[in-house]
Amino acid sequence: MEPKNFLQSLFDFKFESFITKKVIPILYGIFLFFAVLASIGVVVSCFKESIIVGIFGLIGSPIVFLLLAIIYRVSCELILVLFSIEKNTRKK
Repeated sequence: MEPKNFLQSLFDFKFESFITKKVIPILYGIFLFFAVLASIGVVVSCFKESIIVGIFGLIGSPIVFLLLAIIYRVSCELILVLFSIEKNTRKK
């Protein structure tokens, strides 16, 4: 079976080809963008309280970003592993 392009895969009603492997890198980039926004939000909300809380926000912000990036990365990898299992167990 020859590989299909994105639009052909998108409108493949037999689900013989998947778009997930093509979409996951884009979704991961979007997730990381939201992780950056969340960590900036931590800093901004902490500085609204007081300077001391804001300093703790500056320390906690990279931790929030790293935790979110790890969660997003593992989630995306789990989805790709499922598709890899499907590919390896498909009848030939």
